[in-house]
Amino acid sequence: INFEGSGLLKKLAANPAPVDLRLSANDLAARDILMVGGWDDTQITIDQFLLPFYRALKKAGASKIRFVAYHTDHSFRNVREELAGQLSDWIQADTMKTAR
Repeated sequence: INFEGSGLLKKLAANPAPVDLRLSANDLAARDILMVGGWDDTQITIDQFLLPFYRALKKAGASKIRFVAYHTDHSFRNVREELAGQLSDWIQADTMKTAR
């Protein structure tokens, strides 16, 4: 999504709560969570967005988090097959737990 020019970034900067994932940590702590990021992503950076969310989840008691970081940008262009495999593995593992 490209928010440039829409004024949405200014609105979000003034009131970030609607997109602050950390505020959902308590509600999500009991779930299996797959977090995926790109080290070269300049839009959703690991240090500004994903790590704070991860830490909030851990603080809320989450224990079933898989955090995967790829050497890629926001598009995941050069790791899409690897990402698809990771996602498939995560879904299958969760399905196996649910089937028991």
